Amino acid sequence: MKTPNFDHAPQARPPQVWVLTTEKLGDNAQVRAIADALGWPYELKRLDFTGVNHFHFRLFGPSLRNLAVERSASLMPPWPDLLLTIGRRATPVALWIRQQSEGKTKLVLVGQPRVGFACFDLVVGNPQCPLPAYPNLIRLGLPLLYGNAEATAAAAAQWEPQFMNLPRPWTALLVGGSANPVVLNVEVARRMMDEVNRMMTREGGSLLVTTSRRTSEQAADMIEATMPADGFFHRWTPNGQSNPYPAMLGLADRFIVTGESISMLTEVVRRGKPLAIYPLPARGMSMKRWFREMFHRLFFVHGEEADASGGWQRRLSDRLVHFGLAEYRRDFSLFHQRLIDGGVAVRFGTPFLPVHRVFPDERSLVIARIQALFEEQTLSSDS
Repeated sequence: MKTPNFDHAPQARPPQVWVLTTEKLGDNAQVRAIADALGWPYELKRLDFTGVNHFHFRLFGPSLRNLAVERSASLMPPWPDLLLTIGRRATPVALWIRQQSEGKTKLVLVGQPRVGFACFDLVVGNPQCPLPAYPNLIRLGLPLLYGNAEATAAAAAQWEPQFMNLPRPWTALLVGGSANPVVLNVEVARRMMDEVNRMMTREGGSLLVTTSRRTSEQAADMIEATMPADGFFHRWTPNGQSNPYPAMLGLADRFIVTGESISMLTEVVRRGKPLAIYPLPARGMSMKRWFREMFHRLFFVHGEEADASGGWQRRLSDRLVHFGLAEYRRDFSLFHQRLIDGGVAVRFGTPFLPVHRVFPDERSLVIARIQALFEEQTLSSDS
């Protein structure tokens, strides 16, 4: 993927950068988008993890206790000047690396913090998780997911002959899966396909469907069994050799995407295609979840609510997160509403909007904030 030139200031020696990656392709794409746009030399450090539960950070602090060292990249000095990370499991490792560097490594987190904001030099907040305003936070309108234009074009050329005999318009249904707190089980899959099939009967054209990593086998079975005659179905498999997803991004005339799949929603929005969001229902309210909800409502504020509240409430929320008593949560419905208000999507069941504007590229804002970290360091060392 070609990245824009953000006119980086020349330096005697550019900072050395490590990028922590995992098996999550969407997460990896976001941190790599920043690294590519920076233009500084960087190393990818692939991490694999053990089964140590997510409370371990509060017990052990910065550590490698949750890291499967033998299956992960080597983490040895010289330590990087800048570390880009994303996700809950990588946080203890990232903080351990900075500890080994005696605090010299600048730490940039993409996504919601699982510990206090003070643990990071910069937090790049995604819109699906509202975060309170802090000096070291930058809020994005969309995640830093851009796809690969060359790969999409190549895939479209490969797959188009297989779709040519299907009546147009081509409606792509991109299916995700269960993700706390929403669920995609057999019954939800059945209801979704009933509604989508009624729409296709009413409006015509062909349905192109692909599942994804989170789609359960049972839900995929139901979707495949209820496909219309004029349609195409692809079942995602690990290490699948031929995945039509990028081809669908390039070829489909309009899209329906399940609402928990932030990555697929973002990629469609980036392409400026008509988009309908199919929100998945929330799981049933267990007693444990009910108590957690009540605790959050009583003691926790986040996002714009925290901005409007007194500083003590924001600080309290941050401490609750740091000690594992609360968390900054994804809010799928808020993200959906922002896309709808921005005129780039509709809720499923509402007529599709025509091709819309493309969101601005926000990488330059992130790059400027990262460069400022090193400018501040230079000024501090010179004074």
